Amino acid sequence: MICYKRCEIPVVMKKDLHISGTKYVDMHEYDSGHKVPIYLVNNYYALNKILGYAKYINGDYGTILYRGECSLHNTMLPSIHRGKKSKRTCHNANYNLNELKRHILSDKKFVKVLVADNQPYRELIIEGLLQHYGIKTHFIDVVDNHWIALWFGLYKAIEIKSVKSYICYRKRTINKIKCDDGYQYMILIASNNNLTNLFNLNETKSETVTIDLRANTPSTFLRPHAQHGLVIRKLKNDETSGYDISKYVVGIIKISINCVDKWLGDGTLLTVDNLFPSPAYDLGYDLLLERNDLFKDLVCRITY
Repeated sequence: MICYKRCEIPVVMKKDLHISGTKYVDMHEYDSGHKVPIYLVNNYYALNKILGYAKYINGDYGTILYRGECSLHNTMLPSIHRGKKSKRTCHNANYNLNELKRHILSDKKFVKVLVADNQPYRELIIEGLLQHYGIKTHFIDVVDNHWIALWFGLYKAIEIKSVKSYICYRKRTINKIKCDDGYQYMILIASNNNLTNLFNLNETKSETVTIDLRANTPSTFLRPHAQHGLVIRKLKNDETSGYDISKYVVGIIKISINCVDKWLGDGTLLTVDNLFPSPAYDLGYDLLLERNDLFKDLVCRITY
């Protein structure tokens, strides 16, 4: 049997891939100083090849997960720390989230529906699930299905104010774009630490943890199962820049939204109705909506 030493750092993709249908266009530098190449992709054959290449060169590290975005950002910070500038505001946000998790963990009836009694990482699973339903946490949403990642770059979250503020997703089109070049981006993120494969999280040397919500939460909570939902976060409790996972990005794919719109088509599995099922079908969502502690402030609030 051949034994390979596991790679401790992700392999960033190189500029000259020589994959037909792809073109290196720029180098994106995050605030952390980490630099990754951006490739323009023109057809779905090239997309499949470049995704396969990213996974192949990182096979000794782990796997590659995807995040669809409408535009590029300078950090890969989780939602709870985006826009936070002072240490005090970061501390308050963390305190509010910890209080919310404490309340949920003390609700034995609710926790019993969510996770098994013998699950050693219940708090992480709960935080990951809350992230997927719009609560601001230390996790970042990712997927392992590139169709879903493409969808989240094609559809933009729009806030609508009526009696309260709500978020809905609308398809981006060229004639309605303002201050936009008509492209979307797929961020390729390396992950080597899946919660389902760990024996003891405290003994691992990994800086991150990835949770497959489909394997760790029942389909009573339908949204993560419909979206092929995973979440990833730093394990270190640094309240400022420590949660930035930009150094795990190995490449960025840039695609015209017109191309993506044609590739995805109009199948019902890729509609808002399926990816964000209503409480009538998503019984876990219905349970979350019954909790008053999920609506008390901008951190602890379901947004979809």
